[in-house]
Amino acid sequence: MATPTQIKRRGRWSLILGAIFAALMLAAVAYADEIKNELPSSAKVIALNTNGATGSTVLFVDPTGDDGKNGCNLSGPGNPTLVVSVSSSNNAVATVSPTSLSFTSCGDTKTVTVTPHAEGTANVTLSQTSNTSQGSFNLTHASFRVDVAPPPNTAPDVSV
Repeated sequence: MATPTQIKRRGRWSLILGAIFAALMLAAVAYADEIKNELPSSAKVIALNTNGATGSTVLFVDPTGDDGKNGCNLSGPGNPTLVVSVSSSNNAVATVSPTSLSFTSCGDTKTVTVTPHAEGTANVTLSQTSNTSQGSFNLTHASFRVDVAPPPNTAPDVSV
């Protein structure tokens, strides 16, 4: 049976070894190219009004690298292509167009248009449909929220 002092030493070594293991795992993480949107990073929100004007954002490729493929993942032989689907979490609140996008180079930009329908919130996300590059892509930074508010108040028409 272990003494209290031996248990305490084992606990310290477990913490030290655990911290070293965690640091090594973080260093080994592969960073993929990212698909991002142009919305300010602090908000990532498009605010619209019910049955009002549409909103939009531009998506682009940020070649972060370090995922095993040097440089941009959409370069090289064979014309690599990333195809993603774009979807709204609540089509009754807001819909997106187009619902499918193809990125063929790191300079490629795509515009996503959001049409408001009813008051509420919807989250717009991307999911990978196909990828013919040798690298990977992080799509989380392309996601954004759509807040749809009621139409603004308008002054009444008065005739005398």
